[in-house]
Order: sequence, then structure tokens, then C-alpha cells
Amino acid sequence: MTSPTTLATVTFEGDMRLTVLQALSIDRLFDLDGVNEYIVVTNGSDNDALSGDLMGQLSGRVSGAFLSRLRFMTPADLERGGDGNGWHGQQVVKLALAGAVKTDSYLMLDAKNHFVRPSNIADFFHKGTPITQVVPTNVYWDKYVRASLEAMDALTDERVAVMMPTTTPYLLLTDEVSKMVARLEKKYSAALPQAIRKTTWGTEFFLYYAHLVSSLDRIPYVNGPSLTRTLYTSWPQDPAEVMAIINDTTAKDVPMFGLHRKRLPQLTDQQKTAIRALWRQHLLKDWEDADWFLAH
Repeated sequence: MTSPTTLATVTFEGDMRLTVLQALSIDRLFDLDGVNEYIVVTNGSDNDALSGDLMGQLSGRVSGAFLSRLRFMTPADLERGGDGNGWHGQQVVKLALAGAVKTDSYLMLDAKNHFVRPSNIADFFHKGTPITQVVPTNVYWDKYVRASLEAMDALTDERVAVMMPTTTPYLLLTDEVSKMVARLEKKYSAALPQAIRKTTWGTEFFLYYAHLVSSLDRIPYVNGPSLTRTLYTSWPQDPAEVMAIINDTTAKDVPMFGLHRKRLPQLTDQQKTAIRALWRQHLLKDWEDADWFLAH
């Protein structure tokens, strides 16, 4: 039996509605017996108001079991959380969470991620080993992978040739994240928020990959199929590809779907109809307004 994990997300005011959708999906579709906590890190302009708005939307719609696992935090509540500002600031929060979780792993999410069919923590493991995807490094990501490997003193041609994911959902091994943070802080003689900026192009997940391959000399994951389908800010642009991603989520029985808030104004009526239908299968109730989550 797979040990319980922690679910964690980082959000701000612009992602409030999608965070509500994520929370509903966890309560309704994810087996809470496998969840120790669901940590929501509010990283907005008024975090008290944001957490209040989230609770206002969830009140009466989620179970007591879910509420007993819900914990709001801010970057300031995390020992190494920094201020949460900027590109690296968001990454710092995701790594600093390792010091707050009480489980061997944590499933890192973004607000765009939500479950669309019944799921449990076992979906993210194969025979007790976590699942990831190891793929060839493309031209766009090369400088980020290279900088991350350099930061861990781990750069080789073989290692830079492949990469682990750079997007959520991402099941992180808590102890390995903590070890990676300690290595980074030691190398740059600085706390995590300053150390990660000194890598210039290092990113949280590529630094994690660099740590794993250099400290363990292997990737302690099973290479398996992706557990999500995502519409990113600008990819894909081909309408046929967009529809294929939405439809593939159901056809391949994928547990999670990703919808970035900046994609919302780009959606066509056909795409919105397909997304509503996807949500109606398992996630949203008949009386719930799917368009509220598509507003921008």
C-alpha cells in the first residue's frame, strides 16, 4: 500500500476560481485516505482576503474530511519561503514546502491542475516507485537544464541530453528536496531565495533532477505515461491539437487536466463546450455553473 502524501498548490487572486475547481476536484475525486494534508500557499496581494474568498466559495460544497486536511500558508510561513515574488520566488515556495510537509512525498500542483476522474495516490506510483517522464531535452529547455546541472556541479553531456518534467503535477520526494536545498545553499553560501537566483537559469524541477542524478547517480522514478493533459498559455495553438488534448483526457483515462488562466480568453466556443463536458463527467454537479470557472 502506498503511503499517504501531501497535496500542495501555490495560488494568487488571478487563479482563485481555478483553485476552487482544484479543491473541489480533490474532495470529490481523489481518495482522501491517501492525503495527509492539502496545503494552499496564498501568494497574492492580500492573502487574508484571498484565503477568505476561497473558503467562501468552498463552504457548504466540500466535506469535513477535506476541510480537516486543508491548511493555508503564505511564503512567510515557510522557513525558506522568501517573499514569493518573481519567477524564482514562485519556485522557492515549491521547494521550501519540503520543510513543512509531514509525508515522504508531496504532489506539487499549480492552480491550473485539477482531477477529472476518480483517482488516488496509487495512480502516481508503479509498484511503489513514483512515476515520471524522462524525455530528450529540446532546444528551448537546454539552457535551463544546463544551468541547473552546473549549479549542482553535475553537468555532463549525458545528463543534459535528457530531462524530467518542468511542469506540475510533480510528485516530489520530500527528503531529496531538502537535501537538494541544503546543497544549493552550501554551494552559494546563501539562503534558498538568494541561492536559486544565483543559478540564473536554474529552475526548481531541473535543479531537483540535477540533484537526483548527481547524488543518487540514477533517477528514482519509473518512466511512465503522463498523468495529465494541459492547455498552456500559448501551447498548443492549432485548434485541432487543442481539441485532441481535451478529448484525449477522457479517451486515455488520464486523471488530471490542466487549464492555464491565460488560456481562458483564447478558448473557442467549441473548446469551451468540450471542457464543460469533461467537467460534467465526474467533477461538477448539474447545478454548478461551469462558466464561472471559465471566466477571465
